Order: sequence, then structure tokens, then C-alpha cells
Amino acid sequence: MNKPHVMRGLILKDWYGLRSYLVRQMGLVLAMYVVLGFAMKTMSMLPSMMVMVTMMGMLSAFSLDDMCHWNGYACTMNITARQLARARYAMYYGAMACVTLVSAVLAYGLELLLFAGGQSNAEIFLAGFGGGAAVLVIYSLMVAVDIPLFYKMGVEKARLPMTLTFVVPFIAIFPTISYWGPWLDGLNFDAVPWVLVAAAVLALAAACVYLSYRISVRILESKEF
Repeated sequence: MNKPHVMRGLILKDWYGLRSYLVRQMGLVLAMYVVLGFAMKTMSMLPSMMVMVTMMGMLSAFSLDDMCHWNGYACTMNITARQLARARYAMYYGAMACVTLVSAVLAYGLELLLFAGGQSNAEIFLAGFGGGAAVLVIYSLMVAVDIPLFYKMGVEKARLPMTLTFVVPFIAIFPTISYWGPWLDGLNFDAVPWVLVAAAVLALAAACVYLSYRISVRILESKEF
């Protein structure tokens, strides 16, 4: 089958199945955080929350596939495991990246509209975009673990491992902060090459996502639908 047409069709399948849910959830989060941000005098948390809602909403795509036995049906149309996995990863990570950018711009606009006269324009945008980008990287690593689990175990059986991928990192934050806190207090942050640090983190995240994709392809190729 024509690869570009297959990829576009698979991505659109996910989008048509999820768009009403995602739009409703994002609208709810947007309304809630506009009110909360107005009370806190900042909209910097909006991108982070929008990325989280997108990530959680995308999990529904696996539930829909399981209910409809989609992967087995796709095999009858000569759609390969590589195409199935590639479209799902493209939809997942593409959606989260787009939401990060759009919500950062939205947060920036709301900050200017509601709280003009505080921080500089650059500081406002960097606070929103930086927070969203950091959450995007963290959730990208979580999703890189979760997607192969969904393909291997199915959504229902993978719920506990998925929950652990969310809970364990957040629990680990507190002892990590306690251990490294004194060292961080004495660190000269102005001397840190943040561009290199960001590049290294992004390279690590990209490598993890690629490894996750390869594992997912192997799992799909080994399954009998």
C-alpha cells in the first residue's frame, strides 16, 4: 500500500476517534486554569496541564483499538507493524508537541492581557514555554515506556505498570531533592551551559523514544491477531 496514504489514514483514524474528547477536556482545563491563573497571577502552569491532558487523552486510542480489534483488522489490509507503530508514535508525540507550542503562546497572550506590567515579555513566554517543554520531555519518557506495554499486554493489563511509570518518578523527586539540595544551593546557575544541557536532554529523550518505537514494532510483528 502507498506509505504516505497509509500513514495519513492511520493518523486521521486516531484523530477522528479522539478529537471530540480532546477538545472537551482541553476546553475544561483551559477554563479551569484561566480562573486559577487569574487567582495566582500567572498562567505559566497552563502549557504543562494541557500537555498532560493531551497525553492522557491519547491513551484512549489504545482502548478504542482493543475494543474494535483494530490491529487484527489492519493486518487484513496489509498494513505492516512498522506502519501501525509509526503512525501511533507520530500522532502521540506530534499532538503533545503542537499542544506545548500553542498553549505556551496562549499562556503568553493571557499573561499580557491580564497581568501586563509585571515580568518582561520574554520572561513571560519563557516561563510558559519552558515549563511546557520540561513536562513534554518528562511525559515523552513516560509514554516511551507505556506504549510498548500497551502493545504487549493490552490496555487493561497494562494499567498498573502505566500507573507506576507516573507515580514512581514523582515519589523519587523528593529524596532526590533532599540529597542534591545542598549541592544545588551552592551551584552558580549563571555559569551552567543551559543550551548544551537542553540539547543533551533532548537527545536522550529522542533516543529513548526511538528505542521504544523499535520495541513496539518488534512486539507487533511477533503477535498473532
